[in-house]
Amino acid sequence: MLFNLTITRNHLRFLLIGCLLVLLVLPLSAAHAEAPVQQSDLVARARDHLRIRSGPGTEHPQIGLIPFSATADVLGRNEAADWIFIEYEGTRGWVAAWLCWIYGDVWMAPVTDAAGSTPTPEPVPPPASRPPQNTDVRVATDYNLRIRSAPTTDSTSLGQVFHGTELPVLGRNEAASWVLIEHDGVRGWIAAWYTTIYGNLYDAPVSDAIGGPVAPASPPTTQPAPTQEGRPADTGIIATAQANLRVRSGPGAGYGQVGAVPFGETMRALGRFDGEIGTWLYIDHNGLLGWVAGWYTILSRSVFNLPYVGTDLPVGSPGQPAGANPEPPAGAYVMPSVYSATITNVGTHLHEIFRRGLQNGNQPNRFMKVGDSESVSVLFMRRFDDGPDFYDLGAYGYLQEVIDYFDGSFNRINQTLVVGLSASQMMDPLWANPEYCLPGENILECEYRLFKPSFAIMMMRSYDAYVGPGSSYYYNLRAGVVYLLDQGVIPILSTVHLWDAEHQPTDPMNESIRAIATEFNVPLWDWHATAETLPGRGVDAVERTHLTRPPLPDWNANRLTEENLQYGVVRRNLEALEALHAMLTFVVKPVLGQ
Repeated sequence: MLFNLTITRNHLRFLLIGCLLVLLVLPLSAAHAEAPVQQSDLVARARDHLRIRSGPGTEHPQIGLIPFSATADVLGRNEAADWIFIEYEGTRGWVAAWLCWIYGDVWMAPVTDAAGSTPTPEPVPPPASRPPQNTDVRVATDYNLRIRSAPTTDSTSLGQVFHGTELPVLGRNEAASWVLIEHDGVRGWIAAWYTTIYGNLYDAPVSDAIGGPVAPASPPTTQPAPTQEGRPADTGIIATAQANLRVRSGPGAGYGQVGAVPFGETMRALGRFDGEIGTWLYIDHNGLLGWVAGWYTILSRSVFNLPYVGTDLPVGSPGQPAGANPEPPAGAYVMPSVYSATITNVGTHLHEIFRRGLQNGNQPNRFMKVGDSESVSVLFMRRFDDGPDFYDLGAYGYLQEVIDYFDGSFNRINQTLVVGLSASQMMDPLWANPEYCLPGENILECEYRLFKPSFAIMMMRSYDAYVGPGSSYYYNLRAGVVYLLDQGVIPILSTVHLWDAEHQPTDPMNESIRAIATEFNVPLWDWHATAETLPGRGVDAVERTHLTRPPLPDWNANRLTEENLQYGVVRRNLEALEALHAMLTFVVKPVLGQ
């Protein structure tokens, strides 16, 4: 028993010594530890193999790697939230936020310095505890902005605020990412990240107001007395065309065309009619009366200042019978009325680009696809190369010449097709496949060298924190368009359909796409406008990421039957063929003399 007691005392002695050593070592370790970083409860998942860097920028050296789809805890961010400070398997460092899926609001992560240290902020009372009173906070708009009924991009658009407008802030949402304003008789929400803020935005009260007209409480529902010409009285509101617009005999795409308004020209807006997917404007363009899609215009005042009008108003020009199609503006083509797609910026100016490409060795009968999983999929046009057993053109038999002419391009796996591809990856050589691409080439340069196409169908999405005009998404996509034009390749820019809430909102992306198409006057295929008319807005109700698909087999995506055309992938295939048909009809044949 004495022996056992001695052993027990020895054990106790060693335990006491060990505890003393731990107590001595802990303060020394703490003295050399990093400043504590508060956990933000955010998680980032890598969209591909992702470099961990020692600081927030590509100029900092690599200190680790996150494999594709692996997750890391988000500990902080830089001021712009385009780089995040993470911890992955014991390694702390910085990764590009636009190359991650971030679960949660990245703006809630603390701002850290390059070493990951978080300064201790002065205590600030929570926004909800602030007195609900208006302050002197103001914002100035950096772009033309939509006024929305709620602080989300999916809410109803109530009107517009033009670039440079300064407005008092009436309230904000909890995250201070949206501000409540009143402009031109409309109260609603605008995105704070598109504005310059004067004052402390957190001094504005948190609000859950629903936007709408301020006075009168509801828009007028009666039509003013017609003038002697049988049309509504002049409202003084000017609409500016943001595309080459068709003027129709009624408020809908199913009405016949009576004229056209070229991009950038103005017209007098006399009334409005709310259609299924947006507001149509009754306009007067130099004597031409008719209807145009309001979402392709910018109004000088809020749309709520326009009266509702009927559909039995005079249309056409004096002496011109209703339904007659005038000659298109000089150099611009009006797309065939049979097209389902809305395609603009197609004109004789594309001939010079095409000719320059031929001199560079581009093949006139080749196109490439640039995009992510929606374009990588076998469902996107691939089976048109497999013969008539794998498609059915139905009422669109005239598109057979497109399939014949561009044979070999449909089923090609372009280097520019990458699952999860974003605009920044498109321009970064890191994402080029070394098996096919030369050192230093990005995927655009690689695919152009390998295939020498004359056309490029591009639908680019992005997970960047900000994707509107002036963002990194905008500048990377713009750089890709500039590169293609320099090679004589005509880019066909496609707008983006609805994405699920966990992804970036589609409206700012589409604003960037339209702005670039306008700047360079390159073809714009407004796929978003069509997708919005489909059941479920064309998007799978479960995934909320990809387009709806017909039942198997996969080549049903190429069967253009009336029933199948209610699915997103089928309608997109039809409209992609129409975009290629426009290139064949208005570019290839005139230049090659066919």
